[in-house]
Amino acid sequence: MSYEKRTYDDGDERIACPHCGEMNIDLWDRCWADRESLETKCWECGKSFELRRGVSVSYVAVAIVEGEPALPGEGGVARSAGQP
Repeated sequence: MSYEKRTYDDGDERIACPHCGEMNIDLWDRCWADRESLETKCWECGKSFELRRGVSVSYVAVAIVEGEPALPGEGGVARSAGQP
């Protein structure tokens, strides 16, 4: 039976080599150039593997309440009575 051994980033811009487990791959030090994957080598064991990038986007809806100021950074605009 064949399977892919996978590792996931640790939230700190690094990912473990799927061959030796060494945490030495700096994800920001790679030239992604709009690619979803690229081939690289482990700095420790020298074995090749594929890095795959997943990007997600989230949205937030914030209620605008008349008479209340918009929260900074929320992208909302405070509206007074009579404004659309």
